[in-house]
Amino acid sequence: MLLDDECFHSSITCRPDSLKPKLVVKLVNAKPSLRMGDPTKYILQCSLAETGIEWSVERRFSEFRDMQKVLQAFFLQRGGGARPQCFGCAWFAQSLRGYWFPRRHLLCSRSPDVISQRQVALHQFVLILASHTFSAVPKCVSCADAIFPQVRDFFLRGASLPDNLGLKSLERTLRPENFSPVSDPSKSKIEFRKARSVWKVLQMEKPVYSKLSEYQQQRTKCRKRHRSARPPVPLEERWRVALEASDSVCCEA
Repeated sequence: MLLDDECFHSSITCRPDSLKPKLVVKLVNAKPSLRMGDPTKYILQCSLAETGIEWSVERRFSEFRDMQKVLQAFFLQRGGGARPQCFGCAWFAQSLRGYWFPRRHLLCSRSPDVISQRQVALHQFVLILASHTFSAVPKCVSCADAIFPQVRDFFLRGASLPDNLGLKSLERTLRPENFSPVSDPSKSKIEFRKARSVWKVLQMEKPVYSKLSEYQQQRTKCRKRHRSARPPVPLEERWRVALEASDSVCCEA
């Protein structure tokens, strides 16, 4: 396999509207346990933008914490240089570093103040999940295969679905390729550009050639394209070069 270092065959642009999630998630309420020892459950209301599809799911605090540990292990612990990262990976990691996850309370977890504080913080957490996973932010084969299914399962597992909506059909709708392009960062070049306080990310994939002849042929085309793109030499400059050449010939004679 031969990787071209100069030519690029596709581009992915991340605009400000790419950050808007297509799966709208809200933590609408908390359901305290009625019996001692039962955990408090937090109710998530989920809806697909511009489709009318809605469902709800209940999650315990420990399930939020487990999800956070999965993300930290992938993006922060082994993600910092252990594997190629796309823009989606880098942005997800940056958001996780800036997020404060509510701490555990062993004795007062059923306190109304603790539940209220957790409700606010966990709502921000699900917003981070939705905006990074179910939006047009570019993704790579690594995060799309490893993280996307786990986040999707977090919002679907044990969900209360309407009668006209099946779990399998909803899973098919919530696929990475339905939200954003998926690329391979091992053969991509990512450029960060900033204009007028708006960050733009251009991710360009390098073509991979299976044969040396194809690689050499493409390199030749690139060189010809670069030559044709050069600005033409002014007529006066060409005359000067021609006169200097003729003078040198006369001197040698």
